[in-house]
Amino acid sequence: MANISLTGVWSAAQKLFTPSTNTTNISINELANTTGFNASIPSISQPPMGDNYADSLRGFDAMAVNYASTQGEGHERIMSVDTVNGPSNLCNSFFIPYTTSYNVRSFKASTKVYRNGTLQTTITNARGVISFSSLTLGDRISSDKPIAVNNSTFPGLQGVYAGYAGFSFATRRDRYTKTFRIFNTSGVDCSYQIMFTSTSNANVTTMTSVSTGTINAYDYASYSTNSTGNYFILCNQLCVVYQAQIGATSVADSIMCYPLSNENKYGFFSQNGHTFAVNNNQVARDNSGGGDIIRGVATTVYNASILQCGSGRENAYPLDSITTLLRGGAYFSGAATVLYNASNSDSTTPSSIFTAESQADGNGGEMTSFTSVKTHARATVTGGGSAWNAFVSAGFSGSTPTYPLYADVIMRFNSSGTYQSAESFIGQNSVTPNISKAYFGNGAGTGTSANAGDFFLSSCAVQGYQDTDVGDKDESNMIMSNGIDLPSVQSHILGGLTGIEKGWEDETVACEASRFPTFTIYSPSLNISSGVVLFKTNSSVFDTPFNGQNYWWRYTIPGTALNYAILVGYNGIVGEMYAC
Repeated sequence: MANISLTGVWSAAQKLFTPSTNTTNISINELANTTGFNASIPSISQPPMGDNYADSLRGFDAMAVNYASTQGEGHERIMSVDTVNGPSNLCNSFFIPYTTSYNVRSFKASTKVYRNGTLQTTITNARGVISFSSLTLGDRISSDKPIAVNNSTFPGLQGVYAGYAGFSFATRRDRYTKTFRIFNTSGVDCSYQIMFTSTSNANVTTMTSVSTGTINAYDYASYSTNSTGNYFILCNQLCVVYQAQIGATSVADSIMCYPLSNENKYGFFSQNGHTFAVNNNQVARDNSGGGDIIRGVATTVYNASILQCGSGRENAYPLDSITTLLRGGAYFSGAATVLYNASNSDSTTPSSIFTAESQADGNGGEMTSFTSVKTHARATVTGGGSAWNAFVSAGFSGSTPTYPLYADVIMRFNSSGTYQSAESFIGQNSVTPNISKAYFGNGAGTGTSANAGDFFLSSCAVQGYQDTDVGDKDESNMIMSNGIDLPSVQSHILGGLTGIEKGWEDETVACEASRFPTFTIYSPSLNISSGVVLFKTNSSVFDTPFNGQNYWWRYTIPGTALNYAILVGYNGIVGEMYAC
């Protein structure tokens, strides 16, 4: 076996931890805690991957990546714009979980789409779509710019995002006959093992091995089951794990699993969900430590302990239900939740790693993964239409910040880039970790919150979720990116009592003012109307909403003598318009 390049491993690790900066020195312990490497799963020999890190870390070695004609790293958890190495990057890749037809939709114009490293076509327009009449299980679809990959018949069946790669995973089967897919992202063979326990809501020290084997380079393994219980998957190379039931007319409980890690996890439990914890790599080596408490904080400020592993090797805690006050309500319309390791924030010492998933939003039959901030970005595209779209952010800008600070906002555009609507974030900053959320939909799981090809742009980094198809009612994780083609910036002239710093408290006074200072404001919309978002700076990325402080401002429609008083919120959203 060829020697691993530690330089390549380090470079790839930097991308995973600090995308676009590459300034942080990453320890192997930190890398292990972020990917689930050498997790201390019960009934597996410890440490399960031995002491030779080089063999197992080969998936991080840029020199070992050879899926496409170029050499790349791409160990980010958001899609990137990379016209050189993009097709070989994990972060720009999806694996096909079932042989059938799929649609690929672009975020940006001139997007090259590859199948197993071979160029297939170029999508000319932003949010343009191409169809593959037949893709085969295990195919890898990749691109040089961000894309969405959805089944042509069931948009809830997505391509399995390779940016969620890791070494250990956990998930639960409690309904339907499920098939697990394990995709090996490395250029060397991978050994895997699936461990099972029917015990929930308690610490477990033994599990049963239900499947083991070797996955060839860039290949996959499958395992089907109808046994109710909790499944822990361990791999000795970087892999992506997926589970689902696929029927003749529907998709059920499809989920891209997120790796076990010590990172805070953000998401929505909707009506219920599952959480899993084991101890980390250092516990596996030392047989001491760990046993940490996993807690949850909701946007409603509710704070609760969830579970606690035992200390030392071979301890795991599968939790098959979530306390009611951490649930988000039907159709993701209620609270968002962040899970965190309360006992040990030091990533270099023995501690517990964990993951979580939602189940049962109220219709259909689906699941979604909680993810870390490494998956958060500002933009995403819908592959199919949605009945609702929910977004969670690690932080809270406040509902009434003082000028010039602003409250965060997220906007929806159609596939052509025409502005449609916006929603504000709500949440809390009184309990650490802070968390906020935004929601598009009527809260009843009906209607249409977004059409196929619509895209969302947030002023802050977020993880998105959607009811992927208005017919199937299948919720799923949205794959995020900061690379997307946006409409041109439009400038508008407003007037204020003291210029941009302060407007009027009354609309009639704003209309009656005869002399007032004016200033330029910006928007993605050609015209100002109720619901449009205004921005303070002339920026093509629309990242600084104008804090209107809930004042009234004077606006004259260009080319006319029509004057309005407009009410602008702390997030830049235009509320009422009053004709002068």
